Amino acid sequence: MGGCENLVSLLFSEGYQKGRLSLPQLAERLSGEAARLYGLTPEKGALMEGADADIVLIDPNAPRVLTAAKEHSNAGYSIWEGFRVGCTVRRVYLRGELVSLDGEPVGSPNGKYLFAK
Repeated sequence: MGGCENLVSLLFSEGYQKGRLSLPQLAERLSGEAARLYGLTPEKGALMEGADADIVLIDPNAPRVLTAAKEHSNAGYSIWEGFRVGCTVRRVYLRGELVSLDGEPVGSPNGKYLFAK
């Protein structure tokens, strides 16, 4: 489904900013719970020695409007078109390496398929 790249911004806006989730709860929903659900622990879902160091840094003072024109999906549309979110994802690190800067890919793709356990 197109629009997955907006998950962090959407949960920050609709969860944290609207008082439905605390920041620790938000982090747990986006990382720990997802990793456990798909059997990806201990490599994913936590910041600790031996884990992959997948990190997302947001700017909570940079609201923006979502639009398909800025997405990296092949869908050509966004179900979130025109939706205002209260933050901007500034950096994404995959296994400790910078892979996205201000919404644009950095370097060559270096993801790997993970099998659920």
